[in-house]
Amino acid sequence: MLSLDSNFLSMSSSSPIDDSNAPVATTNTDNERQEKLKKIFPDTELQAVLIGKEKEGKLRERNFAKNLLSVSPERQEAMITCYLEALGAQKGTKEKKEAQRFLTKFSEEVSGSKITLPEIVVKIANSVSAQLGSTCTFSSDPATTTTKPIVSINTMTNSITVDTSSTPCSKFPEATRKIIDLHNDEDQLAKLFNKLPTFKGSVEKHQSILPYHLNKVANLPANHVQIEGLVNFILSARPKDQIPDHLYHAIIKPNCALWFTLNECHDGRFWTEKKLANIQLPENWKVTRLGEELVSEKMLEQPTDNEGKTPRLIKTTLRAENGETSKEITHYHYDNWLNHQPAPCEEILLLCAKIASEHLEKTGEPVGINCRGGVGRTGEFASLVYALRHIQVAIKNGQQLEDIEINLVEQNHDLRQQREGLAGNARQFSQWVNLVSRYAQEQKTTTDEVALAQASDNQADMPSAEIAVTASSFAG
Repeated sequence: MLSLDSNFLSMSSSSPIDDSNAPVATTNTDNERQEKLKKIFPDTELQAVLIGKEKEGKLRERNFAKNLLSVSPERQEAMITCYLEALGAQKGTKEKKEAQRFLTKFSEEVSGSKITLPEIVVKIANSVSAQLGSTCTFSSDPATTTTKPIVSINTMTNSITVDTSSTPCSKFPEATRKIIDLHNDEDQLAKLFNKLPTFKGSVEKHQSILPYHLNKVANLPANHVQIEGLVNFILSARPKDQIPDHLYHAIIKPNCALWFTLNECHDGRFWTEKKLANIQLPENWKVTRLGEELVSEKMLEQPTDNEGKTPRLIKTTLRAENGETSKEITHYHYDNWLNHQPAPCEEILLLCAKIASEHLEKTGEPVGINCRGGVGRTGEFASLVYALRHIQVAIKNGQQLEDIEINLVEQNHDLRQQREGLAGNARQFSQWVNLVSRYAQEQKTTTDEVALAQASDNQADMPSAEIAVTASSFAG
């Protein structure tokens, strides 16, 4: 059951006067107010919900919260999310103050109706409250919220962080597996993955899910996604005509020194000198290419595999400088990974994941990832890196490999709270299950080899008499 903090914000005497008690008028003032409300809530479907059964078909503030909570269950979550997103988008002081008032009315209606809102909506509402500087606090039953990941928003960096440190496997506990056993249960995990909830909105327009708006990177179809202590990503769709904005806001400004592109390059190489020379960046930044190399290439087993396109990994080193500061940027292009498909070469994908996880371990700075839509291939790669980081941190904290548990479904759910639908299909999910399993086996082999080498060194240092005793003890 949703409840609100007992001392949540009540309307102050200085709040703007609500027009809900005023007679319905057809004056210019009323028309101006209608236009203003339409700007606040631009989504036409949401406008229809807010109007409800109002006789004149106008937006009346007194009805907003009640109408939202009266929507059919299958539409309610999306409409409330859209409403909250619109409130969170208000930027000016006056606009934010008015948005606070709308949020307060919504919280009062929820509290009075004793309606239980979905968990994600509760998190969104609290994020909006933080964004607006409101004291409205939405909370679920403490008995259940203590076992759920915590979402927090940093309004200075425009980023959202999910803290899973105390809540590792709360949403889908049945998907928890030991990493050394993952390969034995792929089908069951895939079934659980297919049950993951997702929103049905536009990835690029960010209209259906508020975290998209709150952690959106500038005007780009990109989100700053963070899992506390494990990963720090900028996940993006293809920038298309926004290359200058992408370079500046997604790479230079957030100090993103490592970026992966996972798609075909239809118009030749990415970073030609001609392309770079034509890019105009803010604050006198200029980007030059230092070098390019083919890191890996996988020949196709059959000419028709992967539509006849050879998967390869191309590394380009760039330098960004503005006369005062210089930054080196490394770009990896996994070329010819086709849309909606798993990676054509798993060895290349695992190599990229190791490079990304090592960078996160050493620097903590964001790793950028993009494909065409910023969801499927981007989601598979981000989920794989997240899993590797989980294993690495567990080993660093002293856990034995055979004791480490992981919940790949839960981890993907964590990421989806910050960007919709990541890792778009079951084939991509199955591939990263296989790669996490392969990585675990690699770690086991390495651990066994180290243990064997240490045993050999210890035996070499032993006096011959002790070696004889040891050998006899094994002989029984």
